[in-house]
Amino acid sequence: MSEAAPDLSGELPTPRRLSATLTGLRVAGFKSFAEPVQVPVLPGLTGIVGPNGCGKSNVVEALRWAMGESSARSLRGGEMDDIIFAGTATRPARNLAEVVLSLEDAEGVAPAPMDQAAELEVIRRIERGSGSHYRINGREVRARDVQTMFADLASGPRASGMVSQGRVATLIGAKPEERRSVLEEAAGIAGLRARRHEAELKLRQAETNLGRSEDLLAQLNLQQEALRKQARQANRYRNLSGLVRDAEGEWFAILVARAEAAIEAARENQAGRAQALAHAEAAAEEAVRLHAAALSAIEAPRAEEGVARTLLERRRVEAENIAAEAGRAAEALAEAEAALAQLLADLEDAAGVERDARAAETRAQREAAGLASAEAQLPARIEAAEAEAAGLEGELAAAEAANEAATEAAASLAARANQLAAELAFSDQRARRLAEQLAQILAQRATAEAQSVPGAALDAADAALAAAEVALEEARTGFEAAERARAEAERRANAARDAARAAEIERGAAERARNAAAQRLQSARQREEAARRAAPPMPDAALLPAAREAAAAAEAALREAESRLAAGRTAREQAAREAAAARAAEATAQAAESRLKAELQGLRAATGDAAGEAEPIARTLTIPEGLEAALGAALGEGLEGGRGSGANRFWRALPPLEAAPPLPEGAEALAGLVGAPPELARALSQIGLVEDGAALQAALRPGQALVARSGALWRWDGYVLAPGAAKAGAARLQNLARLRQAEARLAEATPAARAAEQARAAAAAAEMRAQAAEEQARTARNAAEPAHSRAQARVAELAAQLAAAERRLAEHAAQAQRLADEAAEAQAALTEAEAVLAASPAVVGFEAEAEAARRALAAESAAREARRQAEAALARARSEQASLRSRHNAAQAQLAALIPQQERIAAESGEADAALAAARAARQALPDLGEARAQVDQARLALAGIRGKAAEMRGRALALKAEREGLAARREAALAERAAWAQRLQDAAARLAGLESRRAEAFARREAAKALPERVAGAAAEAARRLEAAETAHAEARAKLDGAEGQARAREEVRRGAEAALVQAREAALRAEAARDSALQAGEALAARILERLGESAELPAPPQDISDAAEERARRRAERLIREREEVGPVNLRAETELEELEARIAGIQRDREEVGSAIAKLRGSIGHLNREARERLRAIFDQVDREFRALFSKLFGGGRAHLALVGSEDPLEAGLEIYAEPPGKKLSALSLLSGGEQALTALSLIFAVFRCHPAPVCVLDEVDAPLDDANVERLCDLLDSMAETGTRFLIVTHHALTMARMHRLFGVTMQERGVSRLLSVDLGEAVAMAEG
Repeated sequence: MSEAAPDLSGELPTPRRLSATLTGLRVAGFKSFAEPVQVPVLPGLTGIVGPNGCGKSNVVEALRWAMGESSARSLRGGEMDDIIFAGTATRPARNLAEVVLSLEDAEGVAPAPMDQAAELEVIRRIERGSGSHYRINGREVRARDVQTMFADLASGPRASGMVSQGRVATLIGAKPEERRSVLEEAAGIAGLRARRHEAELKLRQAETNLGRSEDLLAQLNLQQEALRKQARQANRYRNLSGLVRDAEGEWFAILVARAEAAIEAARENQAGRAQALAHAEAAAEEAVRLHAAALSAIEAPRAEEGVARTLLERRRVEAENIAAEAGRAAEALAEAEAALAQLLADLEDAAGVERDARAAETRAQREAAGLASAEAQLPARIEAAEAEAAGLEGELAAAEAANEAATEAAASLAARANQLAAELAFSDQRARRLAEQLAQILAQRATAEAQSVPGAALDAADAALAAAEVALEEARTGFEAAERARAEAERRANAARDAARAAEIERGAAERARNAAAQRLQSARQREEAARRAAPPMPDAALLPAAREAAAAAEAALREAESRLAAGRTAREQAAREAAAARAAEATAQAAESRLKAELQGLRAATGDAAGEAEPIARTLTIPEGLEAALGAALGEGLEGGRGSGANRFWRALPPLEAAPPLPEGAEALAGLVGAPPELARALSQIGLVEDGAALQAALRPGQALVARSGALWRWDGYVLAPGAAKAGAARLQNLARLRQAEARLAEATPAARAAEQARAAAAAAEMRAQAAEEQARTARNAAEPAHSRAQARVAELAAQLAAAERRLAEHAAQAQRLADEAAEAQAALTEAEAVLAASPAVVGFEAEAEAARRALAAESAAREARRQAEAALARARSEQASLRSRHNAAQAQLAALIPQQERIAAESGEADAALAAARAARQALPDLGEARAQVDQARLALAGIRGKAAEMRGRALALKAEREGLAARREAALAERAAWAQRLQDAAARLAGLESRRAEAFARREAAKALPERVAGAAAEAARRLEAAETAHAEARAKLDGAEGQARAREEVRRGAEAALVQAREAALRAEAARDSALQAGEALAARILERLGESAELPAPPQDISDAAEERARRRAERLIREREEVGPVNLRAETELEELEARIAGIQRDREEVGSAIAKLRGSIGHLNREARERLRAIFDQVDREFRALFSKLFGGGRAHLALVGSEDPLEAGLEIYAEPPGKKLSALSLLSGGEQALTALSLIFAVFRCHPAPVCVLDEVDAPLDDANVERLCDLLDSMAETGTRFLIVTHHALTMARMHRLFGVTMQERGVSRLLSVDLGEAVAMAEG
């Protein structure tokens, strides 16, 4: 939570400058330095020279990287892994790069605990893909520690002393604010700036923590209030729980006494009911015998009545069928009449359609003839309209030209007028808008000033809030007292009411017990019957042995498949080992072949045997061992020539010399020693091999030469080549010899590689076959496993089914017995419950002490209302106080925002008024737009008239053409309509003929339907007579049956009465038994309830004298009231007091942390202020010193002139920029950007060296800074470097300039003999000069 403030005062740099001496640089695996390279950094000037691209700047970048450079782009890379040696064609890439800096006299420079070490070894190491890390004297440190250490030494990867390529140009093109970093480094506050930034970060973090602590405290205060309330609720809950336990104990004591009495009464009632049941059973048996005799006498009358009833039903069916047939005859007659009427109507409609078709056909024929006549007159009218329209085209073109000219002039004038009008409207609108905004801001300011709350009102709101809090606490105390009084009054009132309701409760309990017993009995019988029907079947036991045999067979098949799989796996592993061995042999052979090919390619490249060029003649030579140097010196570049023509350089075959001059005595011609083609016969015949040819050189003839085995050459013209000087030719011949050897080895390695490839292919094929066999075995195993699993599962399933069936049978038998027992118990409980209900006393009601309870309740309500009002008053006071403070703060904030807006809008309003006046003046100067528009209107009227006439003529022609097309279409439509009406006429005639034939059929059907009702009427009369006779016979049989049934019903009533008496007696016996069981169960339930509510060791108080229903009701009501009061308390946190203590301790800790954070913030702000003051003082002091040094160095480098520095842009030195003003000899004073390139470079170097003189660094690196300088300026620069080297600063200078090289104390040469790999060579020029002079 808290953040301790750093002791930044101790981190301020002391007046003593931190210093150290850089003695050496070790580079390994960095960029092109594949091998470790040691660069000693000695006093004086150390030069680094070499060709372009050989890696000179990599030395400088290694130094910068070790000092903490974190940008891969500034190191000329895309990512940081790019600085690791990437490999060449002959060297593999490295995964590690390391740079080591060695420092001496470095006490107090390094971070603790290395700050007392005099010698430091700073190591930065990077692994590919893993990032880099730093170590100082073997101890791992942070990058920030290394960067800060070198910043304190006025050095670092981007310090002014690290003048890498482009640094001078960057300083020249930098902004003044960016150049200020040069002064900061000179003042030694670069590390101070980093510490200030770190302190500002900590300050922001501390302020954030302080704000978070305030929010957290607000939340915790709310939690504290809630926990206090919960603690009060918990205390009340505990008190109510004690009262509830006492009340329940008293109630349970009464219930236990009443249960014991009920059990005894139920047992006595059961004995009386059993005796009454025996008498009822005897009476019921006699009534059943008499009823059976009456039923046997009914059979004969019932049979006679059935026969009569059957005959009656048949007669009724016959009568109904005849009546239905009469109805169908009437319906048929009505349908025939309707069909005849519809047919007559269709005949009339068909005749009308035929008449209409004839008339329409005649009308269409006349219309077609009229349209053909009108169409013949149209062609002449169309030609006349087109001729008149063509005559108006010329007039239309002239009118359009005049209209365009007038329109353009008017449009230009209108555009200018519109522009001025828009500007005027905009200016006017802007002026009005600004005036309105100014008025609004003034009104808002007045409103804000009016809404600002006086301090007295705020103080009054605070006082009202405090008074409301005190009143709320008093109201809460009064409410708690009233609540306790109300609880006591309710307890007494409930005790009185409990006595009144005891009897009613007891009777209700008895009724519920009886209903519950009846339901239990019915449920028990239903479940017993359901269990009897749900008896489970027994599965077939013979299936299990067959399943076990199938499982054994499947297991045997699985074992066989697994053994085949194991054998296949062994064969596959053996084949895999053989294939791996074959692949390894192939890889070895291919690697040897690849190495030989790479070696051959390198040798070919070294010998210049490139593809596409002629084969050099050196390839055809057979050279004895030891003659390579002699032959290379003799032929030189001629070894690279080809044979014959077709190349840039070649040897031509010439005949031998006719009179070849002999070689001097003692010289042996190379033609006899070297095997060569004919092209070299002349040359080799005139070259002799000697031990020392100096004495014989004078005797040489033109074209002759002498060579020695050491490579020395003596030519006839006096040219002499020292031994070893012709290294290139000798090396080429040696490489040719190695090339031949490599080709021979390659010829041997290629067949071995092909054989290894064939062996690998055969092993791979064997491995694949083994894999296929293994896969087949695995497939068989996989197929056997499911079969085995299914067989095992089937055995387990059958065994489980058999066990489950046996278990279900046992469970069913036990369940049936249990259900039978439950039914018997339910019957006994029902009997007992009915007995208890019959013996229940009457309900007696009482009212006592209710008035006192009501008065206590009213007092509690009044106290609660008072507390609510106090809480409401407190809420209003808080809301009013918050509202006043919010209004006050809002008004102040609004005033602070409105004042600058008012000033800005007033200035803009003046600008808008000026713009409005200018726009009005410009609009008044415009020509009259109305006159130009009138001319345009005249031209447009003339053009419109001509266009109207032309359009009228063209429209007339088009209308006539359209009319012709319309007439043709109408004529075709009339002809089509005539054909359609002719077809409709034919259809109407055919329909009329069909309707005529159907009319005769309809008249015949109607006559047949009229005769049918008469025949049906006769059959109906005969059916009515037979029905009447059947009804008479049935009535007589029915009377006899009714007499017999009446006697049977009388005896059945007697039987029912006896059975009802028996049922009542049985029910009474069952009720008595159920009452007894219910009483016993009620006692057991009561015991279980007591055990549940009060626990096993609960002791009940002694029962009172009065154990009536009223007493039990009073005790129950009292317990329920207390339980209800406890439940009304709601969810209770019983750990509230403990949580409150923990929360208060946490709040106290947070407040202590806030005090610590506040002190830390104050300390941080003071430290930052002290850092800023110290930095300003140092920056002002160093600026004057750097300015003096800069003036002196500028005059020295330029040989005259003057220059100075200036802080621009701000009065604060920490925010100001650094500007350079220079006046070279013969020129005027100007800024740096106006000078030439060389002058800019010298001026920038003057500034850099001025900084160095003010704050020397352990090392200064100059990377090709002399490139833009001429020789005279280079001499001045070197003189300056010599003088500065005497101060102790060590210089590393990368240069290509010969004058600069000559002035160095020592030189390091960076070469790249092997492409892509840099090497370092060193020369001490002082020692070399001394050696040469000695």
